[in-house]
Amino acid sequence: MKAFCEIGLLRTMRYVWYAVIVIFFRILCISPLRIFFLKSMGAKIGKNCIVHGVRFFNGYRGSFSNLILGDDCFIGDETLIDLAAPLVLENKV
Repeated sequence: MKAFCEIGLLRTMRYVWYAVIVIFFRILCISPLRIFFLKSMGAKIGKNCIVHGVRFFNGYRGSFSNLILGDDCFIGDETLIDLAAPLVLENKV
């Protein structure tokens, strides 16, 4: 309860919303669905990208719009992506 009082309702709600989004993302089991979901959340993703079991964190401090992938990018299992600041991966990464 002390943490809630210190960070406030808005930041708490943002954290909970992000946690729900991440759970939903993990349920999606194929790359095209994950890419569609990320695009709908504001990420910019180029052509022919593959997104596997990536883990996002600090999404409550930033947003999925901080994620920009160029064409032909591959994000494999066990990849950690910090969404607190913009992250740009150029083509063929």
